[in-house]
Amino acid sequence: MKTIFERLYDSEITFAVNSFCWCGFDVNLGDDMNGFKASTTVDTWAEVEQWLEAQARLHFPNSVFALSTGDNND
Repeated sequence: MKTIFERLYDSEITFAVNSFCWCGFDVNLGDDMNGFKASTTVDTWAEVEQWLEAQARLHFPNSVFALSTGDNND
């Protein structure tokens, strides 16, 4: 099964994750060139994945990513 990161990449949905010790993870959906759709800070890596999935489905509802279940190699 592909990771959420591979599935986002395959759907041409950009994102960025930055971390700094003991400060959690800054997560952005989008990029500098095209703008950011959403941003947040979370405490765990699992939250990074959950947040990216939810936001990608919300902001790109017609994308291959949003239309796939994520349970196979879509």
